Amino acid sequence: MGGRHVAHVFVPARFVCITLHLFGLFALITTDGKKNSIEVTIYPFRHDVNNEMYNAKVQSATLEMDTALVWGILFCIFEMISMTIGSISIESPLFSCVSVAIHFVAAILLFFTIFDGWSYLTYINYIFWYTSFVPFVLEVLLDIMSYRDTYLYIGKKIVELVRNCTGKKP
Repeated sequence: MGGRHVAHVFVPARFVCITLHLFGLFALITTDGKKNSIEVTIYPFRHDVNNEMYNAKVQSATLEMDTALVWGILFCIFEMISMTIGSISIESPLFSCVSVAIHFVAAILLFFTIFDGWSYLTYINYIFWYTSFVPFVLEVLLDIMSYRDTYLYIGKKIVELVRNCTGKKP
């Protein structure tokens, strides 16, 4: 009985943390949000008079960062939808606690990336994988496990119904 109370405390906290994470991702995907992170990492070359090499590296870094940010946004939206449609993840206090912790850390790290100008490589190599991809994979695995059991149960009932209607014994 006590577990259900804990789960109900984590549901709003999880919603708020995922929303903060999404807000940080949307703030970082803007041009000004990622500009500092990219400029901190890439320096103009001395012998590049027209800045062609520098501009090419900045465009490449911008594309990498945009790709990771879009995937992060999609993963968070999927997790939010999965949480609100009533999947098993909303009933699990342990999963909700892990999700709250990961998304809270993600929001803090994203705001440090925006305001402190952390390197974009830090986001791409660490923050994205640990705070966007890992919760997404956990959510998908939990959904697969819960729906697998449901579909197996339904499948067994259909087989029993067909056997009862045809009169065949197993």
